Amino acid sequence: MRRFLFGGRWLVGHLVVLAIAAVFIRLGFWQLSRLHEVRTENARITARARLPAVPLSSLLPVDGGDPDAVVYRHVTASGTYDPGRQVIVRYRAMGDVTGAFVVTPLLTGDGPALMVNRGWVALSDPTGPVPPEPPPTGPVTVTGTLLPSEEGEGPPMRQGGNLEAIRIDLDGWASAFPYRLDPALLRLERSDPPSSELRLVPPPPLSEGPHLSYAIQWFSFTAIGLIGWAVIIRRAIRDRASPSGSPASPVG
Repeated sequence: MRRFLFGGRWLVGHLVVLAIAAVFIRLGFWQLSRLHEVRTENARITARARLPAVPLSSLLPVDGGDPDAVVYRHVTASGTYDPGRQVIVRYRAMGDVTGAFVVTPLLTGDGPALMVNRGWVALSDPTGPVPPEPPPTGPVTVTGTLLPSEEGEGPPMRQGGNLEAIRIDLDGWASAFPYRLDPALLRLERSDPPSSELRLVPPPPLSEGPHLSYAIQWFSFTAIGLIGWAVIIRRAIRDRASPSGSPASPVG
């Protein structure tokens, strides 16, 4: 009586349902793999954040070093700021308020300059002028966390008296400076003497993203599809067994 399930449109239906289920399962496991990668990276960031601050020169030698090996480490550095090449990084929000980061190169000696995110300033007009935020003059010692460069913009553009950018693309910024730049950005935490009245930027939040919920969704879609197909098959068998039933097919 059930031989009809293994031929014609029914066989095609089985193959289609199984193929879709296999794709959904693969997507679910891919999301779980991404979740594992994110958790591993978050654990790396957390472990590095717990380490004590060390001199920048011990992590990033004169040749620049490998940024992946040093990001999220606490470091200290000394030098003098170059206020003439300060970069305003626009469209950076704190809560519901739009503002800008103020990033200033710190000249530390013969090696590359360290780009320091000295803090955030609120802007009533995201495209309007930025209040003067000069760095301290003379020698300064800074402490903060190294962050990776962002990607995708290129050199900052001169707007009025400031260099301005949307992203902190240190590789792309290189052509706008007469000296080399360290491959990582310092998020300022302490400065001696104090940097300014700028609001210090908090650490980037750690999130696992939506990967777990997406994985659950893909596995749920798989279960719904397989259960639904089983219900259709059961109904077809019941209709076949009924004296008044007509031949069934997966498309009616």
